[in-house]
Amino acid sequence: MGTLFPAPYPSGYPGRAILFFSLLVFVVGSCKKQEDISQEDTGTGETGEEIYRVEIGSSPIIGNRNAPVTVINFSDFECPFSKRVFDAMNQLLKQHGNDIAYVYKHFPLAAHRQARRAAKAAIAANHQGKFPEMYRIIFENNQAINEENIFLWAEKIGLDRERFEKDFKGSDGDRLLQEDITAGNVFGVRGTPTLFINGRRFSGANLSQIERAIAEEIARGKKLQKQGVPDVYAEITKNGRTRYTPPKRPIPVIPKDIYSIELPAFAPMWGPREAPITIVFFGDIECPFSARFHETLETIKKEFAGKVRVTFAHLPLKLHPHAVMAAKAAIAAGRQEKFWEFLSRLFTDQPQWKKDDANFDQYLDMLAQELGMDTGRFRRDTEDPRTMETIHRDLSLADSLGIRGTPGVFINGRYASGAFPLESFQTAIREELERAKPFIEKGLSGDALYAELIKGGRSSLADDRPSAEDPEMFYRIKLSGHEPSLGKKDAPVVIVEFSDFQCPPCAAAAAGIDTLGKEYGDRVRIVYKHFPLFQHAQAEGAARFALAIKRLAGDDKYRVVRRKLFDTQSEWGTTADTNTVFERYAKDMGLDWGKVRTEMISAALTEHLAEDRAEAAKNGIRGVPVFFVNGKKVSGPRMTEQLKILITDILKEKPGK
Repeated sequence: MGTLFPAPYPSGYPGRAILFFSLLVFVVGSCKKQEDISQEDTGTGETGEEIYRVEIGSSPIIGNRNAPVTVINFSDFECPFSKRVFDAMNQLLKQHGNDIAYVYKHFPLAAHRQARRAAKAAIAANHQGKFPEMYRIIFENNQAINEENIFLWAEKIGLDRERFEKDFKGSDGDRLLQEDITAGNVFGVRGTPTLFINGRRFSGANLSQIERAIAEEIARGKKLQKQGVPDVYAEITKNGRTRYTPPKRPIPVIPKDIYSIELPAFAPMWGPREAPITIVFFGDIECPFSARFHETLETIKKEFAGKVRVTFAHLPLKLHPHAVMAAKAAIAAGRQEKFWEFLSRLFTDQPQWKKDDANFDQYLDMLAQELGMDTGRFRRDTEDPRTMETIHRDLSLADSLGIRGTPGVFINGRYASGAFPLESFQTAIREELERAKPFIEKGLSGDALYAELIKGGRSSLADDRPSAEDPEMFYRIKLSGHEPSLGKKDAPVVIVEFSDFQCPPCAAAAAGIDTLGKEYGDRVRIVYKHFPLFQHAQAEGAARFALAIKRLAGDDKYRVVRRKLFDTQSEWGTTADTNTVFERYAKDMGLDWGKVRTEMISAALTEHLAEDRAEAAKNGIRGVPVFFVNGKKVSGPRMTEQLKILITDILKEKPGK
């Protein structure tokens, strides 16, 4: 799955939330993972053999309408996985000529701010018979989508500007777009790309699976054509399903492991303090799955009235641009005894204030007025440094507990990661009421009861992850093949480095690993992965700069800039305007800064960085530098010596070429 983390904002980006960009936590957790499944673009395949009858309607077709295979693609111009399918379909259409009818349907995702605009441009181009041209130019430039470029592209492909502008901005485009979105919802489209190949549903950019299915359906369709079937697609799908019904799954169970989670200091509390059930809710106000749990929580509060108390801790995620500002506003509302009302409205109104054209600051002021708050005091409290300190405390608590996503919910110490269904929470609460009974009979309630129920529990979710202290443990570090590297792919020793360019110990370790690379030559391959720590404000920008150079100029240039970044930490790491420094570095290397800067904010690079961080999180990495030598972890003092010992031992067993 491929939910994307936003690219670094350019200098002068509007909105107060960006002031706190460096303070946000990178989280590989529930909001990110769940969005991948439900409302984000997806890179992994999901398919069934059911046949669906998806109407082509007025959607544009590339290829032969009467081809043996009809491919209907619900797609998003800004989605990197849709881009992969675009590239693949271009090749397939070239290879198979008249054997494919390729139908494009628009399904712009909320997370992609330019996707809807791009879809309307393609619809407007289709009115002039130029859909294929606009479709191609948008996908080929899908990191540069904006209204100005759209009109330039329209001119480039020869569209009548006046008519294009009218169609692009008119309501008919919205109507046609909504028809595609509605059809997508009917047929269970939850992410892009989702393809129907002669009615067979495929979710995700599993290209080998898609290519295989198209080949199979071409063969089947040609047989039907030889039998005299005039419309293969109509024949195959005539008895197909007219809507998607997700398979029934068993209700997930919230684990019964207990964590000794202290209540967040100074956090707001809802419900009677003596309640037998204590719920600690780590949430991101901009996360749709935190909003979903909030809905669940409202039902729980009614069903278990008097038996539940709830406390809230702020965990704004880096991928949500309004999350910090929303948290600050809720805390400010709490100082006027309006926290829970304000939080509820923020979650309820989330679809409105997250729209591209919404003014979030204006919305916050309006909400404060509606709730009868002193708006002057509200604004002052929002900007009060103590408000940010509260968020810092919650972030630090989440980090110490190892919470990697939102919502993160503890029920009397039992942890539920993500938006479990209501039934799961109801079951867990009933079980916890039973577990609390013996202690209630002893006269315990509230804080005393809670302390007894969590006594002896684990101190952190990290306790569940592999121990970094076990020297014999082997880790399976997934390599995408796109990482910068040094050495032959078939080298007997593979070293995977996780590092942060702004981290001084990483600089020292990098010098050691460079020495080893020279010493062992082709017998060792070094693969570089990035794990910029949130406390290093410029680390992510540096990682993006280095990866952009790798993508544009290759591994040799990457290693040059890697050394440069480590050697000059004190220069770029202490300035807010890193791009000025990076521009100079790029030009010194003979590179086009404009291309480097564009690549730094590309979706593909963002995905690469997210994959590195996800792999680090999966393997329990919380600090850097860390190395893995053929799967064995090396960290801590004397790393170079430990690496050399491991390499020597491995080469004794398989010296290589």
